Amino acid sequence: MSASGGLSREEFLVLQEQLIALRNRNYELQETLQKKNQEIAQLSSPKSDALQFASKLMNRRDKERELTQKYEAELDALRVKLTTQEEEFRLQQKTLITELNKELSDREKSFEKEREEWVRKLRTFEASLAAKDEEKVRL
Repeated sequence: MSASGGLSREEFLVLQEQLIALRNRNYELQETLQKKNQEIAQLSSPKSDALQFASKLMNRRDKERELTQKYEAELDALRVKLTTQEEEFRLQQKTLITELNKELSDREKSFEKEREEWVRKLRTFEASLAAKDEEKVRL
C-alpha cells in the first residue's frame, strides 16, 4: 500500500488478476453445477419413468381387482338366481307329476267303471240272447 492509503499499481494488478481468476473459477463452477444438474435430471428421469410405469401398473391392477370383484358379485347373484329357478322348476315338476298321477288315477277309475258297465250290458245282452234262443228252441 502506498502512504496515501490507496493501492499501488502493482497491488491493483495483483488484485485484478485474482478477481479475474475468481470470476473464471466461478464460471467454471457454474458450468460444472449446470452439467451435474443435467446429469441428475437425466438419471432421475428413468427412475421417474419407472415410477410412473409402476404407478400405472398398480392403478391397472386396482381397476382389474374392482372389475373382478364386480364380476364375482354378479356371478354370485346369477348363481343364487339359478338355484332359485331350479328349486321353482323342481316344485313345478313335482306338482305336475302329482296332478298327472291324479288325472291318470281318475281316468283309470273312470275306464274301470265304463268297462264294468260294458261287461254288465254284455251279460244282460247275452242273457237276453240266451232267453231268445231258448224261446226259439221251445217253439
